[in-house]
Amino acid sequence: MKQKLNNFKVVLKYFSEYKYKLIIYSIILFLANMSFVFTGYLVGNATELVTNGKVYEAVISLLIFFAICIVSNGTIYVVYYLFNKLQTIISRKIGMDVYDKTLRLPARAFEDMSSGQIVNRVTSDSENLVGLSQRIIEMIARIVSALLILVYIFMNSYIVGFEIIAFLFIYYFIVKNYTKKLKDLKEITKKENDKFTSLTTESIRGIREIKTLGIVNILSEKMNNIVSKLTKVSINETKASTEYDIVSGSMCSVLESSTFITCAVLVGFGKCSLTFFIGMTYYVYRYTWIIESLTNFTKDLSKMMVSFNRIADIINNKLYEDVKFGDVKLNNPKGIIEFKNVTFNYPNESAVLKEFSVKFEPNKKIAIVGASGGGKTTLFNLLTRIFDTENGEVLVDNINIKDLDEKSLRNNISIIRQDPFIFNLSIKDNFKILDESITLKEIR
Repeated sequence: MKQKLNNFKVVLKYFSEYKYKLIIYSIILFLANMSFVFTGYLVGNATELVTNGKVYEAVISLLIFFAICIVSNGTIYVVYYLFNKLQTIISRKIGMDVYDKTLRLPARAFEDMSSGQIVNRVTSDSENLVGLSQRIIEMIARIVSALLILVYIFMNSYIVGFEIIAFLFIYYFIVKNYTKKLKDLKEITKKENDKFTSLTTESIRGIREIKTLGIVNILSEKMNNIVSKLTKVSINETKASTEYDIVSGSMCSVLESSTFITCAVLVGFGKCSLTFFIGMTYYVYRYTWIIESLTNFTKDLSKMMVSFNRIADIINNKLYEDVKFGDVKLNNPKGIIEFKNVTFNYPNESAVLKEFSVKFEPNKKIAIVGASGGGKTTLFNLLTRIFDTENGEVLVDNINIKDLDEKSLRNNISIIRQDPFIFNLSIKDNFKILDESITLKEIR
């Protein structure tokens, strides 16, 4: 529970920047929804006035009813637009921060997480949060209006009031059961979708190697297995969602029928007014509408909570320690590099380097040879702090590289890797990422 609360706080801070706008929009949305509390009574009253021959008063009551509907609905749509506009901005900020945080995660994190997990957290998970605050305020307003309507119902008939309360208790346990089931299925779907996105991304990036190695059919088979699993879990999710809709819809039909029958009997025995009976035919539909909204909200909330946790995992970075740099500046480096008693291994692998020591003198060309997996690339990963040693030290000019500031480390070491990476841009634009003012002459 504490972890869930912490995850919620991570995302909540993005909304706090716009808290005054959100409060104003929430109040307006709340009042607009609350206005519908009076509509059932107005319709019922108009009907009873007509039956008593008071047509003029009935028309006045209906005109008030129509005015409330028009103003309230118009206000709600405008506020929806403002909410969605604001929440789109917020979701983009969340996506940007997740992306920025991802770039700063230690390399070990990318050994544990697939590219699909990372891509989906930056894109779809942040997108899932759009509309969150609007939906919450909307549901609160509808629930409060339902409680006020319930007070009106009890004032007219205890029987109908207790009938609705009994229904709401039953419905609560149904929602509780399906909420957990849908959340669990959504988490499984997300994991399978991560695998799908990961293989798709990696296949596009490595399409030349895939074609050259002749492994198109192998990857197609692998993707087919992923899609089959994703399809299966998606069908299970759809099945559970459909069952929830069927049960919820059936409950709504039971509530409507039983309430109408009860009101009809009460009117027949003179135990309630025609205004109340007609009003209930409107209010019961308001209840079923709230229940349908709550049904959809519950399903969406399950999806949102999964996204909450996945985004918080990245932004909080509880799984991995952030890379920390020192404050020592390296001026006029000599270039003496030394590995002193270094031990290192990649996740879930045996030690690549164990108590390894070597010293490289400057102004020399040095070749490091050995079998694949022997640790040649690892030396450069440690020197550039892509990874950090488990034990031992890496020194530059007798300074531990962990004590250097980031600029000193990055600006004094250059590596051309076996498979150089460039962005899908022109050569010039790739240079401009590093130096916006670079000229074509300098590039050449």
